[in-house]
Amino acid sequence: PGYNALDPADQAVAEEWKQKYRVLFRSRTVADWVAAFDQAGVPVAAVNIPEEMADDPQVAADGIMCDLDHAVTGPQRVVGPAAKMSRTPTVASRPSPALGQHTREILAEAGFDNEEVQHLIASGVVVEHQ
Repeated sequence: PGYNALDPADQAVAEEWKQKYRVLFRSRTVADWVAAFDQAGVPVAAVNIPEEMADDPQVAADGIMCDLDHAVTGPQRVVGPAAKMSRTPTVASRPSPALGQHTREILAEAGFDNEEVQHLIASGVVVEHQ
């Protein structure tokens, strides 16, 4: 009562409560908390970090993760398309681009000529993947 999330003076109160809840929630496992909330009738679900999600049996059964080869980082496991369509199959066909990989193409589409693009790269405004 009396707490106002928009009042800068109450930020110390918020930090204090966040610390208390951090300590409390770290005192038990995720499975313990899910069971306790579920038993109390509170809607609950565990939230997995990406490393845990990749190993989740349901994620594996649904084929959500994809293995791709990235030009810079090498092999990586990534989340594939979220939507599954009956007539238009979706696939993760390529990894995310490297930083600056499409700089020239994007700037050309935006109307920059080659000389302007070269100047932007040389001055460090944008980068180009080598």
